[in-house]
Amino acid sequence: TRTGNGSPVGGVRLKSGRLENCLIAGNVGGSGGGGVYVEGAGEIVNCTIVTNFCQGTDEPRAGGLCVANSANAKVTVVNTVIWGNIDRSANRKGDLLDEAVKGAAGTLTLDHTLVKDYASLDPSATECLSGYPKFRKPLRFDFHLRTTSPCFNAGALWDGIEDATDLDGRPRLKWSKPDLGCYENPAGGGFLLHVR
Repeated sequence: TRTGNGSPVGGVRLKSGRLENCLIAGNVGGSGGGGVYVEGAGEIVNCTIVTNFCQGTDEPRAGGLCVANSANAKVTVVNTVIWGNIDRSANRKGDLLDEAVKGAAGTLTLDHTLVKDYASLDPSATECLSGYPKFRKPLRFDFHLRTTSPCFNAGALWDGIEDATDLDGRPRLKWSKPDLGCYENPAGGGFLLHVR
């Protein structure tokens, strides 16, 4: 979990590797991004990237996820929620809801991820969503999903998921598919039937 940080890149600078089950929230960045800035090859899996701010003037930049303008910057984002991030750059008028951007030379692959305008970011995006993720209490930094969330049971299966857990330590594969984001919804779906 990376929250409330302030630096040139607010949350995480990903040079290589894998971010998994991460909550990246409430960070303020200058150059590049408020949440995650990708410089090298990597993966972002089952993360929640929310309410981050970018105040820089360098391009490319984004409040949530920014992929550098470099052929080395290649990231695959799977089962992740990127929502409610803002670019507050000095050269723009007002706040701009700016979830993710990619430099012209960078590569961004989206798979089973909730992010605004996913089709313009990755025209070949696989089963992605846009819209409100329905967090439990986002104003209190509670980014667990409600049972009515479109992110519930909407993720992709991956090798090793049978033994994986979420950020709270709950099994990742409780139902047929994992949820999007860093937390599994413990309530699950279905209904309760009382017979007398």
